[in-house]
Amino acid sequence: APLAPSAGAVVPSDGREVGPLGRGSWLLVLEASGRTPVRWPFRIVHADRLRAQVDLPPLEDVPDGFVWIAGGPSIVGSDGELLGARERRRVDVPSFGLARFETTCAQYAAFLRAKFGRDRAALEAHSPRAGGKPIWPDPATPPADWLDLPVVGVSWRDAGEYCEWATRAARAEATAAGRTRWPVYRLPASLEWERAARGADGRLHAWGDAFDWTFAKLGPSRGGQLVLEPIGRFPRDESPFGVRDLTGSVREWCADLLEDFESTSIEDIKIHRVVRGGSWVRQSPQCGLAALVMAAPPDFAATDIGFRVAFDLRDSR
Repeated sequence: APLAPSAGAVVPSDGREVGPLGRGSWLLVLEASGRTPVRWPFRIVHADRLRAQVDLPPLEDVPDGFVWIAGGPSIVGSDGELLGARERRRVDVPSFGLARFETTCAQYAAFLRAKFGRDRAALEAHSPRAGGKPIWPDPATPPADWLDLPVVGVSWRDAGEYCEWATRAARAEATAAGRTRWPVYRLPASLEWERAARGADGRLHAWGDAFDWTFAKLGPSRGGQLVLEPIGRFPRDESPFGVRDLTGSVREWCADLLEDFESTSIEDIKIHRVVRGGSWVRQSPQCGLAALVMAAPPDFAATDIGFRVAFDLRDSR
């Protein structure tokens, strides 16, 4: 079918056939009336016909601020001696939804107020903190100029509680509207995070293989000014799926136990949870590599670790 190339993407005019295409990395943009637009990156290695079935959920199934990561093959891991990374390999990752940006201070504050009300002890226990000390002056309210900053200083357990609260709210909203499907929010699995960042071709960074400090919020990005910035300030830090701030901004909690991802004989480390991505304080280019895998204890909180939310769809029928 005729193709309309646009910024490295090809859009089939009849919605069905794409080609012929040469070897390399491609981005298919799929749109249909009443359905969520989906980007589907793919890689052509041999001169073969590629067949794929890509799901486009109904518009009402994908909440605002989220993208649908349609399932498919991805190249993950690393050939080199990269911290935490397994060998480079091809894996198939099922479909899931993922927040376009990291959870903000405003969103996390809404959770704190809704769940804990005026219970100051509970608020202080779950409010952002670092070194055991609170980050916000008021445990339920971030400073006015922090609302669009990614929330940091929250533990893996805090992030999980946020997801549970958001799921209950989504179910209540769906029930009230007479809908039978709602999102079940959770932290992304490590391989889901890596697919969202690298697409299908195993690129080194969300945007590609070439590196530039100004492409993402990392330590030297603003001439060494170590200041956390609002989400979305670095437009080049965007993955093939349209997910933003994966290379820089803040490191992000994932669902996995480190033991599930990497073998270790140290008992204390077995309970650590995977952390992915670079952050605003990291000074090495290696810290922005999408294959990098780090970990931290589930109760640990730091000023450069936050989270973004993934979801699956649940049907009550």
